[in-house]
Amino acid sequence: MKQLFSLAYIAFLIVFLCSSCVGTKKFKSLEEEKLKLENTLLGTKQELSEAKRELNKLKDASSSANQTQSGAIQGLQQQLEENQAALDAAQSATVNCQGQLQQMQTKLADKDLLIKTKLEPYKRIQDGLNQQNRSLRTISNDINTLLAANPNLKLTQLLDKDELILSFDNKDLFSASSRSISSSGREFLYQLAEVFNKYPSIYIDINGHMPASTAIKENWKNSTRKTLSVLYTLSQKDLLQDRIRVIGYGQYKPLVSEADPEASLKNSRTEIILHYQNMELLKLVPTN
Repeated sequence: MKQLFSLAYIAFLIVFLCSSCVGTKKFKSLEEEKLKLENTLLGTKQELSEAKRELNKLKDASSSANQTQSGAIQGLQQQLEENQAALDAAQSATVNCQGQLQQMQTKLADKDLLIKTKLEPYKRIQDGLNQQNRSLRTISNDINTLLAANPNLKLTQLLDKDELILSFDNKDLFSASSRSISSSGREFLYQLAEVFNKYPSIYIDINGHMPASTAIKENWKNSTRKTLSVLYTLSQKDLLQDRIRVIGYGQYKPLVSEADPEASLKNSRTEIILHYQNMELLKLVPTN
């Protein structure tokens, strides 16, 4: 608008000069005014050119920003597509893994059932052995009650795995002058027989032992006679004899070496061993 005004003004001056014959002085004044106007016009053109350049810069910057924004959007869209593809793959892998896990759980359950089935006989055997052990402990407690009432009778007890071993000193169980059982020993054996009768499934081994101080044949005889004496005494209390076994070991199962000063006393003993027959439990063992 400013440029158009300047051009119109110049044209007006030219027409005015041509239509009126003014003087030279006036003419120079007009030329000077014209020069100023031309300078103003030139400055205006320069400003307009500079404004155009700034406008072009703004257009270029805007175009570059649009391109950058467009590239960023495309990059985000591509990243989103890649993430979605990765998520789909992960979901597919998860479904596949869950299927495999269910199959594995089914196999483990089947295997666990098979193992339990195979181990069931052995578990029943172990339960049976544990029950027998508890029974032997109960018998041991009953015998301790008897010992408390017979403090003069020496008897040691040993629960060894599936056996309860009762060990008597022969000098305490038998008379000093003969191989017969002493009156106190007989009374105690009667009480033991009553305890044994409370446990009809128990089996009884009576083992006789002698020191090596006498002849071997005499030791065999003496150990056997002593065990038979114990058997006869126990049987008088209706103890079933098919549950009893007697063995005379002579001098061949000593507790201590003959070099021990007390070997004669320690190795002269009679043992009653309580145990269970495990034939029924053995039948539970799988044959395959």
